[in-house]
Amino acid sequence: SVPLAIPAILMLHFCFKTDENVTKEDEEPVIKEEEKIMAKDVISKTVKASLFKLINSIQGHGSILLLPSLFRYENAQGGLQECGGAVHGKQYLVIAFITGVANMGGRILGYLLTGRVPFLISQTLLGMAIAVCYAILLLERGAAWMEISMTIIKIGFSMMSLELSLLTIDLNYFGTDKIDMNSGVVQAVGFIGTTTGTAMAVFLEPYTAVLCTCVASCAQVIVAASIGYTLRSTGIVTGLRQCIGNLVAK
Repeated sequence: SVPLAIPAILMLHFCFKTDENVTKEDEEPVIKEEEKIMAKDVISKTVKASLFKLINSIQGHGSILLLPSLFRYENAQGGLQECGGAVHGKQYLVIAFITGVANMGGRILGYLLTGRVPFLISQTLLGMAIAVCYAILLLERGAAWMEISMTIIKIGFSMMSLELSLLTIDLNYFGTDKIDMNSGVVQAVGFIGTTTGTAMAVFLEPYTAVLCTCVASCAQVIVAASIGYTLRSTGIVTGLRQCIGNLVAK
C-alpha cells in the first residue's frame, strides 16, 4: 500500500512553486513590538480565577461518577441489594444523556450568551442555580428530582466552563506580562478540582459528596460575584475575541 504521506509530498514538490527572486530579507517576517497591557491586582485575580476553576471542575467532573453512585444508592434503598444496587435499564440512557447531550447543550447556550449577558449576572445566576440543584438532591429523594437536578447542573457546568476558558486568556484581566504563568496556575488548580471531585464521588457516601459540592457551589457564587465586580462594566469576558482582535490589528 502507498503511504498517505507520499501524495502530499508530491503535491508540495510539483504543484507549489516558490518565487526564485524572493530574497532572504523578504522571507523574514516583520516582528512588531507587542502591545503591553498592564493589569492591577494580578495575584488576587489569579486566586479568584483558580477558585472558580477548582469548584467548576469539582462540579463537572465529579458529577460524571456521582450520578451512577446516586443511582446505585437509590437502587439499593429500593430493594435491589442482591445486585449491589447496580445501575440498570434506562438509567444508562439517563447517564448518557446528562453526560453527553446536556454537556453539549450547555456549551451551545454558553456560546449564545457570550457577549450578550454581563459576567456578573450570568455566572452568579448559574452558580446559584447549581447550588439550588445540589440542595434539592439533599432534600428531595427520587429518580425524577435526581435526573432534573443533575441535568441542570451539567448544563450550568458547561456554560460556566466555557466562560472560564475565555477568562484564562483574557489579556485585560491578567495583563500581557505573565498571562502564561497565571493561566497555567488556573489550569493546574482545575486538575486538582477534577481529582477532588472524582475522589469525592468514589470514596464518600453519595449524599455526603452532594453536601460537600453544595457547600462549594455556594462559595462559587461569591467568587463569581467577586470576579464580575472586578470586570465591572466590561460585560461578559471576551478574552478569545480580544486575542484575535490584537492579532488582526498587528
